[in-house]
Amino acid sequence: MTLQPFPLALAATEAFTDHAGRLPASDDKTEAIEAWANRASELSRAAADAAAQYADESYRLGQITADLLADCLIEAEAFHSGNQRIVREVLAGVARAREDADSSP
Repeated sequence: MTLQPFPLALAATEAFTDHAGRLPASDDKTEAIEAWANRASELSRAAADAAAQYADESYRLGQITADLLADCLIEAEAFHSGNQRIVREVLAGVARAREDADSSP
């Protein structure tokens, strides 16, 4: 199962990294630097939001998995208890058969 938010978080992080790697020239006007900084801030927020969404989805799926594993554990315990009962019944039958064989002339 692939988590859908993961590619979004990765893409948002790559977009931020790409933008941050393209600093405006040092001789650019203040407006260009401010625009670059604003865009970097937007991309950083998008990356943080996507990472948070991924974390939420991971947590939700982890809870589902834990619930499923707990259900499987309960079923396995019930199965094991049933098997123990069968084994006890078979052993009791074997003991009765031995007693019958020992008491036969």
